[in-house]
Amino acid sequence: MVTGQSRSTQRLPPPVPPGDDEALTLWLKRFALAHPRWGYKRAHVVANKEGWNTNIKRVHRLWRQAGLKVPYKKKRKPIHGHGVAMGVHQPTSVNVCWAMDFLVRPNN
Repeated sequence: MVTGQSRSTQRLPPPVPPGDDEALTLWLKRFALAHPRWGYKRAHVVANKEGWNTNIKRVHRLWRQAGLKVPYKKKRKPIHGHGVAMGVHQPTSVNVCWAMDFLVRPNN
């Protein structure tokens, strides 16, 4: 502690990213626009087929830094109530009891 600072505050400068990070990020953005339902894993496979020769961790890092996401599929809510074509087992209002009769044919 010669200078009055602890040793843990002395850090190395951040590493300089490779020069083709910007080009790969631009390729990922174009890929995401062309295929909005595909994620970074499929982008990695296609990038390697196109000759990028990159690691999936690097593709994932650049994918997240570019803010790319696969949109979620919206779940549908079941429709209940009056005026709606309903299934057999859905009551129309509160405290309604339905009965079902079954006819059994005798075997001849």
